[in-house]
Formats: sequence, structure tokens, C-alpha cells
Amino acid sequence: MKEYQIQKDRKRVLPSEVYYQCLWVVKDMDRLQEIAGTEFRREMLAEDVLTYGNTAMQESPVAAEAMFKLDCIHRALMEIPEIYREGIIENIRTRRTGYPCSAHENTWKKWKQRFIYMLAENLRLIP
Repeated sequence: MKEYQIQKDRKRVLPSEVYYQCLWVVKDMDRLQEIAGTEFRREMLAEDVLTYGNTAMQESPVAAEAMFKLDCIHRALMEIPEIYREGIIENIRTRRTGYPCSAHENTWKKWKQRFIYMLAENLRLIP
């Protein structure tokens, strides 16, 4: 199923290439966590600081890139309300069609759009 951006919020509409890069960074979180030597747990969704694995892995350029991407995801998550964080990540990673029932679907889509936009900024994919 194709991913669509909300077009109403014009200032947060990304080029398709950037939008899909951000989606794939989130979908690739498991591999990034393995490389970085850290585990992205539910408790981390509420923390302001993201801590990483051992320092030996941090010296590798591949591990440093993985940590940078995980940090970008974490900083983008901190910009949206805590109640929506886990649902948005799960929706992107698993492509489930429904959201938890705590808010209207349009609200979830709005926060997902803002999360992806913030992630693109953090990854320096847009100016």
C-alpha cells in the first residue's frame, strides 16, 4: 500500500524522495539499533536524552552513522506529544492501517506528517 503525505499542511509537504527516505530510516530502526549496540525501548520514547551502547562501537564510522540516525529519530519524536509517539513509529514500521483509538485518524496523520518533517530536518535532508 502506498504512503501518502497530507497536502493541507503546505509548509510541511516534502519532496517524495525525502519523504520516502525518512520512512525507510524509521523502518530500518532494528538494523540501526543492532549496529549502534543500543535498544530503542518504549521507555526511551519519553526520555529527553538518548544513550547508546558501548564506546568501542562508537568508534566505527558505520556505528556513528547509525547512532546519528537513531538520534535524529529520537529528537523528532520529542517534538510530538508522548501519546502519539509509539503509535506513529509502529504505523510506519509495520504499515498497519489503524491507529490506537485515543484520537481521530486525521490527528494521527497530522502528527505523523510533523514527525516525518522534523526527521527530515534532523537528517539534514531539507534546509
